[in-house]
Amino acid sequence: MTEAIQSARRRQRGFSLIEIAMVLGIAALLIAGVMIFFTTASNAAKTNDTASEVSAINQTTHDLYAGQQNYTVGDFSATLAKAGTLPAKWVSGATLVTPFGGTVTVTGVAAATGVASTFAVYLPTLPEPVCNSIATKDFGTGVNLVQIGTDAGQAAPYTPVAAAPLCRGGAGVTVTFY
Repeated sequence: MTEAIQSARRRQRGFSLIEIAMVLGIAALLIAGVMIFFTTASNAAKTNDTASEVSAINQTTHDLYAGQQNYTVGDFSATLAKAGTLPAKWVSGATLVTPFGGTVTVTGVAAATGVASTFAVYLPTLPEPVCNSIATKDFGTGVNLVQIGTDAGQAAPYTPVAAAPLCRGGAGVTVTFY
């Protein structure tokens, strides 16, 4: 009987089809988990980078216009892009860009008097989680207005409950600073 068992063991070499299928299944699950983690971490980093970009644009604009009473009326994004004070990854030629590939527009907002005492940073069509994050972020005391899409906006950051329905489908966010 021991000869029969030894003979059977000699004939059985390698892995069975079931064993190979199980290994491939486990490998596929591990790869899927790594991809989900990487995508989530990448989007979180881009979201933080977008918030940093808005803050940096605010600071750069205040620095460039220090000593002046008003901002340039209209789009002055190219001036900021050429100033060389923003990180290179946010600048493409004379254009400001978001980590998600959209173009950032910075405009001096003209009051009824025709002068711009505020400026707006417009981030077009952001992914829903990014829209929620930017609209609910407190950018400090210099914020005049936060708007999501075509909403009328508000002076303080949105609450997550108020921002969620407005950000559905990817909306743009405008932050206006003094």
